Amino acid sequence: MKRIIKLLAVVTTLIITLMALTACGDSKNETSSKEQSTESNVSNPVEEQSSSSTKFIDDNESYYFIYDGVKIKAGDEMSSISSANLSVRDTQREKEINSKSYSTIEITNAKDTSVFNATAYNKDSSTVTVLDSWVGGLHVDTRGVSRDEKVADMEVYGGIKVGSTIEELKSVFGEPDEESSSDDEYVYESKEVSRYYRFDIKDGKVTGITWMNRTF
Repeated sequence: MKRIIKLLAVVTTLIITLMALTACGDSKNETSSKEQSTESNVSNPVEEQSSSSTKFIDDNESYYFIYDGVKIKAGDEMSSISSANLSVRDTQREKEINSKSYSTIEITNAKDTSVFNATAYNKDSSTVTVLDSWVGGLHVDTRGVSRDEKVADMEVYGGIKVGSTIEELKSVFGEPDEESSSDDEYVYESKEVSRYYRFDIKDGKVTGITWMNRTF
């Protein structure tokens, strides 16, 4: 009888030991699973920055200019520039643009002085005049700045303007596209062929800004 009791005691001890070991293993597996889950949820700062950079250059809302406090965006009607006291050069207003075509036009200020160029784009299926077209691009440089002090404060995406430093430009746009850029021209291309930003660079500063967006 004593042997039986001892045997039962040994068996019971073994069972308890096995249960303890199993519980410990489950706990470790659970901890490991949680750690893996946590690691998979930790974002990569480089990937986030790349994703953010890609997003804004491909986003229609990133293509605009602000003149005298008025924001004009890609896809706005060309006639909307009048809200900023700007006009299309009078000799170009009735110029016709074929469907899905575009034309470079002069933009004048309240003094009828040419201050920068814009791209008039016709997204319609029929021919329209420049005044009935849509804003599809911008080019501004130091000549406009010398003619109109408001052009000196004219901003595009991220507050970049003619006169911004390379450091300021890169803090917003990042590094330029290697294949398309050079020391005096920084290019940032979208996935869309007709969407891009281009900056003329001289002496460490932005001397010209061009953006194109005909996919709005």
